Amino acid sequence: MHTDDNTDPLVELGYEKKDVDAKRVFKYTVGFFVFAFVAWFGTYFVYWKLGYAEAPPNVNNLVSSKLPSANNPRLQTNITAKTDIRDMRKAETELLTTSGDSTLVKGAQRIPIEQAIKLTAERAGRTTTAQR
Repeated sequence: MHTDDNTDPLVELGYEKKDVDAKRVFKYTVGFFVFAFVAWFGTYFVYWKLGYAEAPPNVNNLVSSKLPSANNPRLQTNITAKTDIRDMRKAETELLTTSGDSTLVKGAQRIPIEQAIKLTAERAGRTTTAQR
């Protein structure tokens, strides 16, 4: 048994006297933030040299990144989605039930769907009786 009170038995077993070296941790933390700042400044300098750091003239840079350009679709609400579908169905019904010029083929005529079904049935009836 030791008679010296200044020795720590845990040090003799291989444990360290201090848990954390505060000076070293502080030094590495400061080094990290200095590196991060230098990296940010270097990146900003490269973007500035390439011309990307400044907004183009006549552009509000606070709002311009949030607004879609004119050719992008608008966002719909539940009400506008329902009214758009209603208008589309109304236009489809009008195209299917009226006759007129075709918008797809130049010089062709459009006929109502009921009339087209009757004509197809008549033609199918003629071909089946002619084949017998």
